[in-house]
Amino acid sequence: MENLNLYSLKMKLNRHKLTFQISDDGSIQLGGADIGISQWVTLVVLPLSLGAILLLLTVFGIIPRISILTLLFIGIPLGYGGYGLSLINKKKKNNRDVKIISKGTLKIIIEGTEKLFTIDTIKSIDFAIEKSDNDMQQGILFLVDNNEQIYQLIGIFDKEKKYLENDLNYFKDYFNMIIGR
Repeated sequence: MENLNLYSLKMKLNRHKLTFQISDDGSIQLGGADIGISQWVTLVVLPLSLGAILLLLTVFGIIPRISILTLLFIGIPLGYGGYGLSLINKKKKNNRDVKIISKGTLKIIIEGTEKLFTIDTIKSIDFAIEKSDNDMQQGILFLVDNNEQIYQLIGIFDKEKKYLENDLNYFKDYFNMIIGR
């Protein structure tokens, strides 16, 4: 565990575009997904705009209506834009609650309600990876308390399962180290 360092943690959180703050005392506050303008443009705006333009050109008769190729040219950008929007919404939903990880405790704030966990009330911190849409993998880091309740800590996406597993394992080890497990 001595190879776990703050710089690597910051790099991994930034790579997955997760919003975080690290205090001087070493506590970490996680909450929210940092959806940048470049992600919005490439995943949503461009494909939906292209699809809408092609649809309008078809409606006004500039592009022939009945061609299957035309339907593909319209459907692919609209489908990709919808897919991008669903990815962004999942990422926001998975990371909307605030989590504060500090020495000996982990606090989760869910819709204004605080849940405080200590070394004694945390059974485990673990992760699961499942196939999401198309070629994306979704990884979720979660806490299991002594009552077998599951609380999500982080939700991230990646195309490569091995990188996702590596990052989730790192987060798990780092958070366990801070909490003192």
